[in-house]
Amino acid sequence: MSKKKRGAPEKASVRKILNAIPGTGGIISAIAAKLGVHYHTVLNYQQKYETVRRAIEEEREKILDKAESNIYVRIMEGDEDTSKWFLARKGKHRGYSEKIDTEQKVELNGKIKVDIKDTLKKYRHVLDALPEE
Repeated sequence: MSKKKRGAPEKASVRKILNAIPGTGGIISAIAAKLGVHYHTVLNYQQKYETVRRAIEEEREKILDKAESNIYVRIMEGDEDTSKWFLARKGKHRGYSEKIDTEQKVELNGKIKVDIKDTLKKYRHVLDALPEE
């Protein structure tokens, strides 16, 4: 004869967590809130069980798909700001970017004079502290 466990029933199980994931965007705190358990409970199940980890990842991928669909719709509607944003991120190979080119080429035809007196004064204490060879 097996003993019955006493106390409150377990709030979390792999099955319960898997059932709570849809509609959460894969957000751990949202899954925990649906179940009425602590954030770390869901996190522990995610780390311990491959099925939970994969289900959370799949839910997150659905959100990415939805976000991409929203961007696509806005672009197809002619939204210029969304189009520019998209080109800056996905059109770099075609020359679109928000990055400002700050490189400059300088041609040197002669001598370069470098004055390091101020730098030496600033770091003299460091140089003095070095052991002599």
